[in-house]
Amino acid sequence: MPPDARIAVHYADGPPFRSMMDLDPAQRAAVLDAGRIRGADRFRDSRYVDIRSRVEDELYRQFRETRGVPLRVRPHYAILGRSARSEARRVPGRAYVLSVDRLPAACVSFTWGDSFRFDDGFRLATGGGHPASRRVYPLDDLPDVIARWDGSTGRPGWQEIELQLWSDPQPDDYAVIELKRVDVRS
Repeated sequence: MPPDARIAVHYADGPPFRSMMDLDPAQRAAVLDAGRIRGADRFRDSRYVDIRSRVEDELYRQFRETRGVPLRVRPHYAILGRSARSEARRVPGRAYVLSVDRLPAACVSFTWGDSFRFDDGFRLATGGGHPASRRVYPLDDLPDVIARWDGSTGRPGWQEIELQLWSDPQPDDYAVIELKRVDVRS
């Protein structure tokens, strides 16, 4: 796999590896109402929390079926490699970079594409009907899944992967990259 596919990147505007889904409903509502979450429009959808909860319940169920050993009920999310698109949405912010080879395989799963594709409405709206989507894979299957589907979406396969981290990474496990706006002039 290319070097970018050997790193997992978790993007966060605040402290890393914190899940809004770990908050009690009142705290979660306050975070959403404050409008500080940048990125996808889905965060502004009044059904977001219910959908995310159902999706994560399914991720958890399937991960356990793969003999995964979750240390958390709700995962943290990362992608393979850095994403210019994600970073543009998160400036200023931070990227937390972990070595895939050092992740505890028993505590990591992945999906082909955004795990939100487990929601029928999101999948239909985004054309997320890829044959490899809506399935949770154990980390050990990563090279085989990428090799099988590489290029099937017009992009390198590793760029389609979302990782679910079912444990809490410690500060020694990751490097921090400060994301800053770059003013490019000709």
